[in-house]
Order: sequence, then C-alpha cells, then structure tokens
Amino acid sequence: MPLMLKRLAKWTLGGAAALVLLAVAMNAFDEDVHPEVKAYLEARPPAVPDERNGYFQVVGLGVEGEEPHAAGRRYTAALATAQEKRVAGEEVSWPELKELSVLAARPGGDFCAMDFDTRCLEDVRADESRARKLLAEQGFLLERYRALLEYPEYLETQRLLHYEAPMPNYLPVMAGQRLFHIQSALRLERGETLHVAYDLERSLRLGRRMLAGATTVLGKMVGAAHARRTGLFVSQMLPAVARVDPRALPALAAALEPLSAAERSLAQVYHGELALFASALRSCEASEGALACYFFQPNATLNRHYFAFHKPFLAVEQTSAHRFDELRRAVSSPSLPWWSMLYNPMGKVWLAGSTGPGPWDYVARLNDVDALFRLVALQALIGERKLPAGEVPAFLAENAKRYGDPYSGKPMGWDPERRQLHFEPRGKVGGGKRFSAGLI
Repeated sequence: MPLMLKRLAKWTLGGAAALVLLAVAMNAFDEDVHPEVKAYLEARPPAVPDERNGYFQVVGLGVEGEEPHAAGRRYTAALATAQEKRVAGEEVSWPELKELSVLAARPGGDFCAMDFDTRCLEDVRADESRARKLLAEQGFLLERYRALLEYPEYLETQRLLHYEAPMPNYLPVMAGQRLFHIQSALRLERGETLHVAYDLERSLRLGRRMLAGATTVLGKMVGAAHARRTGLFVSQMLPAVARVDPRALPALAAALEPLSAAERSLAQVYHGELALFASALRSCEASEGALACYFFQPNATLNRHYFAFHKPFLAVEQTSAHRFDELRRAVSSPSLPWWSMLYNPMGKVWLAGSTGPGPWDYVARLNDVDALFRLVALQALIGERKLPAGEVPAFLAENAKRYGDPYSGKPMGWDPERRQLHFEPRGKVGGGKRFSAGLI
C-alpha cells in the first residue's frame, strides 16, 4: 500500500510538473491580433469641421483666460500629441487646462436639480432671490453654455490611445445647463414663455447631438444626462406653454421624437473603449520579469474580449428595450474548460472580472431617455389636442408604435385616477422610481 501511494504521488507530481512546463511553453508566445479586430480598431468616425464642432466648446467651457472653443481645440490637439508620445514609450506630462476657481464647488448645490426630481420651477418660485444671485455670480458660464447651443455639429475628437489619458471635465457644461434652466424658470415667471420654448428646443437638440457624437462611455452618459434633464424640465414647463399658445406644443413634441439609432447606440462608444482596452493590456510590458505578466498575453486577451463579449454585445444592444433582460442573459460570457486556462490564464481571469453588468446599465440609461422623450412628447401632443382624460387611452393605443413604453412594447402607462402618464426607469440614475407627467 505505501508503495502504491508513493507511485501515485510521483505520477501526480509528474503530471503537475508536465502541466506547468506545458503552460510555460504555451505562454512563451502571444498570438497575433486577429485581422477583423485590427480592421475594426483602425476604423474612424466621419470628421466634423472644427469650427462647427461644439465638442471643443464643451472641453473649454470652464477655462480661465481663453475663449472656450479655441481653448478646447488647443487642449485636444496637445492631448493627442501627448498620447502618441506615451504610446511610443516617451514619458511626457499630460496637458492641463486652467479652470476658473469658482467651478471648484458645485454651483447651487441641489438647487434646481433635475435627475428625476422635477422641482426646478418650484425651487425658483420658492427662492427667487437665490436664483438671481446664482445667475449674477455664474453669468459668464451661462453665456458660454448659450454659445454652445449655436454649434450645429458635435463629435468627440479625443481618441483613446493611452489608458492614463485624462478625460474632459464635463462638470461646467452640466452646471451651465442648470443655470440655463434657472434662467428659463425666471423668464417663465416674466411671461416669456415662447422664448423659453424655443430655447428648450435648441437644448434638446444639443443633447441629441451629444448622444450621436459621443465616442467614449463618459461622453455618452453625459449626453444622456443632459438630454434627460432637459426632457424633465420641458415636462415641467409644458403647462405654461399650453396656456400661452398651444400651437407651440407640436414643435416641442417634434424635438422629443424617440431617439434615433445613432443617438441610442453604443457602437461608436465601444469602438473607442476597445482601443482604450487594447492600450491598457500593454501595461504589463513595463513589468518585465513579473511572473503574472508572463502568463498574460495582450493580443490573445484582446481577441477573446472582442469575439466573446464586444461583438456579441454590439449585435444586440440596439434591439428593442422590451427584450432587455432576455438579451442581457444571452450575452453573458461563456464558461471555459479547465484546460483552456493553460494558455493566457491571467488574461482570462482579468476578462472574467471586466465584462460584468456595467454596459447593460448604459443601455438602460439610454432606454430611459428614449422612454422619457416619448412620454413628454405624448404630454405635449395630448395638451395640443386638449383631449379629455376619457380619450387618452385610445390616443395612447393609436400612438403606441411610435410613442409606446419601450420596455413593455405596449402603450405608455396611464393612471386615470391621477390623470398621469408614466413609465418605470431601469437605469441606476432613475433608482427604479416611476416617472410621471400629468395632463396639461
């Protein structure tokens, strides 16, 4: 018996040693980047003339001592140069924008906040002096935001070449939008309703341009937040428009059409994210001799990420929102047999931890904006027709194909007792709280 145990131990140790040697031999070489992956990474979005591109105004919106658009162009060009040098192995500092010190704090705190907490008009009515003080202190930022509305196109031009490259500071544009809403609320109180309606149409279209022109996840989510906040504010001010001139309501409804494929899609965004992912995979090259890096193959990891998650995700992320849960389950990363871990084990472990539910929350946030736009468009159209509550269900059914609840695939929700339209947000920003809009 002891002899058999010794032999078993020898065979076990010998087998383990053979597997280790096999793993060492297999990981001595990395595979080539797949031709499809290489071609995909080399593709570029259509160019936009710099002088027409509002992205540079966003990048430079909070800069001190320079015209924002010019500062944004200068900074973006300097950042591109720095990234190229970093990728080539040269240690250079990242460029910086000197921002106004007044932007270090969040202007206004929660005053006139608009994330599914529709209280801006109430805030301004309750404390008009505070609203006027904020506009006086931050008027320069409001002017810059208004200038942003004038740019006819929008495309993020910052390419993600290096994983340590800084992202733009989007806080000034969100602060500028808040000041824009505060000013709009004050103008409503002065009876300038149609001017406010026209301004909000332009703000809605800016949000759409930001969504369609985003090439990073951050930029896409900022565009979604901008569009969501404008949509919520429009819902608040529709009763005032209806009282002054119901003929203005169809124009607002047109600006609230369901999101287009380009506005809702993450394809352009995840193209840029894959390039950043590829850059991050190279971080092990600076750690020569590290045992973990020996068993980490960047090209093999990139190829697997593209074919196992990236490509399948992009194939379904534009599908109807009512199939959201079904598709999220279908795209989960497939399990691997144990022996596949002999090659590139660290890359496979990293991928297992990096392809979680995050992208699906991004999809949900975009679907929430789409649902919000549909709901507020219905609010405007019902108000323009002056439909009584009893006729609303039939109107919702007639318009379900274009303005239905994207999550259920059915007509938008209707509560006859409260006389409210509603839907249930699915993204984390909504917090699962039902959004409702009353008849006007």
